[in-house]
Amino acid sequence: MKVTGYSQKNEEYNPAMKDFVNAFRGYKPKSRMKRMKPKLLDYIAFMFIATGILSIIAGIFIISLFIAGWIFIIIGVALSFISSGLNDMH
Repeated sequence: MKVTGYSQKNEEYNPAMKDFVNAFRGYKPKSRMKRMKPKLLDYIAFMFIATGILSIIAGIFIISLFIAGWIFIIIGVALSFISSGLNDMH
């Protein structure tokens, strides 16, 4: 173990593992299990995705709706990511 540079007293413990354990020492799992409440941006994202799916289905007959459907879905997914990032900040 001297090759890796550990001291004599800490040979059986990896210092990186100690840092990992210390980083999560104050972790409270119950607080992480709180149910997230949807906000306005979540509902807007859902509406974009739902509209996109309906446009794709209707786009089987009209090509412009098919393309618009994918654009709605992309916008909805982007809004969903933004919303989840904002929810994590609070």
